[in-house]
Amino acid sequence: MLDNGVIICQYVKCYYKSFENLNRTYPGLFPRLEVYQTKTGLPLLLTNTLTNVKAQNINFLESTNETVNLEGSEDGDSCCQTYKSIVPYISLSDFRRRTNMDGQLCYTIQLFTIGTCGDSQSTNQCEACVQDTNLMSLYSYNYATSDVGFNLFHIESYCSCKA
Repeated sequence: MLDNGVIICQYVKCYYKSFENLNRTYPGLFPRLEVYQTKTGLPLLLTNTLTNVKAQNINFLESTNETVNLEGSEDGDSCCQTYKSIVPYISLSDFRRRTNMDGQLCYTIQLFTIGTCGDSQSTNQCEACVQDTNLMSLYSYNYATSDVGFNLFHIESYCSCKA
């Protein structure tokens, strides 16, 4: 990923498209990162793994003058907090490399958000906090087929209390 677009190479075949060009083809799907962050009020994902997401979100809240209520983004379970983050364009994390619904490894190109479970203790009302997903169609490069297009993925979206 580049600041102004995406380039993906596998073996001798490369694919490049500017975000400007992608926005002409798919209006609104490739916003500037700053615009997307302002609209969502969410921090950027800066980690490679789920275990660091909570710490990153807490640091984001402490380092700004603005209050971002992450609990307001929860799924309503008082015992299982969800931590939401934007997976930025320029990210080499495992959150961009995903297996699609057909079991093929892909690299997601467009911006998306994830919601992951924190490490708070379960209450008597909740036996376990479970990571749940939503099915999303994301523009991505498919390593198996060398095609670029929309693929379906299960994306970590929220933490749910299972009694």
